Amino acid sequence: MNLYYDLHIHTALSPCGDEDMTPNNIVNMALLKGLDIIAITDHNSCENVQAIIEVAEKTSLLVIPGMEIETAEEVHVVTLFPNL
Repeated sequence: MNLYYDLHIHTALSPCGDEDMTPNNIVNMALLKGLDIIAITDHNSCENVQAIIEVAEKTSLLVIPGMEIETAEEVHVVTLFPNL
């Protein structure tokens, strides 16, 4: 069984995000692209993860909570969590 995923998605809360990157738009675009799993990895924040999980609950899409953390050395590290 093949699973299709994107484990590095930002929402409008990230500095590189766009206002169109709302929970509803992210879930719908993931489904349109045929993804089975996504991870929400905003910069230093997980504030939008719960909203995206709630939108995705009505679908087959699995949402993994995550965050892109910036270290003191300005290195970006994507972290994934089992739950919020």
